[in-house]
Amino acid sequence: MAEHLPLSRISTVDALSASLRSRILSGELQPGAHLSEVELATAYGVGRHSLRAAFRELVRGGLLVHEPNRGVRVPVPTAEGSEDLYLHRAAIELGALRMALADGRSFAGVQAPLQALEAMPDDEPWDRVAVAHDAFHAAIVDAAGGRRLSAAYADLQGELLFFVTRIRPLYTVRTMIAAHQRLAAALLGGDPARAEAALALDLAQGRDAIRAALAGLS
Repeated sequence: MAEHLPLSRISTVDALSASLRSRILSGELQPGAHLSEVELATAYGVGRHSLRAAFRELVRGGLLVHEPNRGVRVPVPTAEGSEDLYLHRAAIELGALRMALADGRSFAGVQAPLQALEAMPDDEPWDRVAVAHDAFHAAIVDAAGGRRLSAAYADLQGELLFFVTRIRPLYTVRTMIAAHQRLAAALLGGDPARAEAALALDLAQGRDAIRAALAGLS
């Protein structure tokens, strides 16, 4: 079946990356699935050089794995990978929160992604839920005002989105909204200790949900 790229001013490579990213995060392309250059280039009606460039971008973002002489495949999530990502994420996000609190910075940036979550119906595609969730947490990091700190967090985006899609059996759109309404209330409430405790709890709950989801697959 032919795949259609969005009609816009973005480049072919960016459009390919966005389409493949959506298909990976939605579960259409399952963990472990091998991506055939020939089949995808034909389906999308693009040159293989453009497809390879899109593959490279997704490999850098952690959404594909390149294997020498075998091509690329969707990664298979592991408990070890999840734990390592949690430690990295928590160090950046909690560290950014503490710096933002110490400087008296605003966390108003979480309001727009929260509103996006709140507007989602119960059957919203989970990849879109994951993107709004990521934007909420990126806003916490951005509140610290550090360009390199925000860039470090952005480098985790692909892997974070991939793992957040794994918790779909344990979370619904409503539970995701409720969890982030509570977190937003703590962040905007003016109590630093409450804000830090709320974020630490949210991160730990996310880690535990991914642990449970991965255990259910084993």
